[in-house]
Amino acid sequence: MSAYEQAVLGSILIDPQLIDELDEFCSIDDFQDEQVKYCLNLAKAVSSEGNTPDLVTLHSKILLTTDQHRAANLLRYLGNLAKNTASTRGFRDHARGVRQEADTRRLITAAHNVLQTASDSTRPLEERLDSCQQTMLDAVERQEDTLKDSKQQLRELISELEHKVNNGGTVGLQTGFDQLDEKLIGLQPGQLITLAGRPSMGKSVLALNLFSKVIKDGKTALYISLEMTSNELTNRLASDWTNVFVSKYNRAQLDQDEWSRFTNMFGAQYSNMNGVIDDSSTQTVGSIRAKARRVAKQKGGLDLLIVDHIGLIDHGYENETQGLSKISRELKRMAKDLNCPIVALSQLNRGCESRNNKRPMLSDLRQSGAIEQDSDTVMMLYRDEYYNSESPHKGIAELILGKVRNGETGTVLLNNEFQYSRFVSTDSVFDESMIETKSRGNGFDY
Repeated sequence: MSAYEQAVLGSILIDPQLIDELDEFCSIDDFQDEQVKYCLNLAKAVSSEGNTPDLVTLHSKILLTTDQHRAANLLRYLGNLAKNTASTRGFRDHARGVRQEADTRRLITAAHNVLQTASDSTRPLEERLDSCQQTMLDAVERQEDTLKDSKQQLRELISELEHKVNNGGTVGLQTGFDQLDEKLIGLQPGQLITLAGRPSMGKSVLALNLFSKVIKDGKTALYISLEMTSNELTNRLASDWTNVFVSKYNRAQLDQDEWSRFTNMFGAQYSNMNGVIDDSSTQTVGSIRAKARRVAKQKGGLDLLIVDHIGLIDHGYENETQGLSKISRELKRMAKDLNCPIVALSQLNRGCESRNNKRPMLSDLRQSGAIEQDSDTVMMLYRDEYYNSESPHKGIAELILGKVRNGETGTVLLNNEFQYSRFVSTDSVFDESMIETKSRGNGFDY
């Protein structure tokens, strides 16, 4: 029998109020001794009824809830424990010891399960890797102390306000687009940001612009690309940074001046940047998590993770709705675990194209219930010229902020310069009159 478990129960018998502190350090499920667990559950039940779980009250409760023989053994056990417990001074340390012992047992069990899973040659290797990673993560996941002292919270608020003042009101990562930063207050750690749109709206271009801004600012970013190769993405980055048409990089047709700009850019900027691209076409949430953790360990932290896009992630479900629900839920959990923003690209369904006004809405998200619920921010890209060849708003993209948990919804206008694979800020402000355009359905592929 664990000395820690006996010490915790003995302390509660001496000072019954400690039962209310127990959950801060461990849970009753962490206790291994069934006799101790029974008595603690009984004490919690008494406390929840508004009574004090002292020896007298527990004595009455035990007589009412168990048979005579077991009651006699329990009462004798509790009496001896209370008599042999000197003080409650070490309660917190003993409770932490119970948690550590439980974690050790869970870790050993997980290791056995991992060994069995790894040895199961009937399952694909990628599936076994994902399962083993998830098993170990679940085993070591610890309870966090969610109680925060109000003075400490005020100090954190002051620090946050000072940071906002020094960064023009932005508390998270700057996106490079002033109007967007103003509404989002930057890309904030622990948040899941969904960037959605119909094909050819420019989702990957905008995501790569965010990636570019972060690594230019000396921070670390990981771009998971399930659609484009690392060469394609690097060509687009170079085009943006050197003001050379991306088509010239694709065809390797740079003139002498353009080559000079490229080599200067590579030597002065790119060599010192912490940007990582992974272009594996087969990914699971588990493999993405493992790669993100590896990058964070190698680079001393991870400031931004981009996933392009969630519809291509393997989820193991026959039902697409269940699969996407799992992915969005796990990405949100991952953002909190990594303490960095995750920008996840997502396709919109065809619902918007059946309307006269083809601007997307939250209901156009595929399986919108799960994605919308799990996302802290939902941004949707729209270019009127894609549907209307005579649009008066050519070259302009509307970034519709349909959901912003800690900021402001609305629409941000961006100028698209797809020849350089980028969006750029504009001083123009969205006006409701822009909605008056009539879409014809003529597509322009960029």
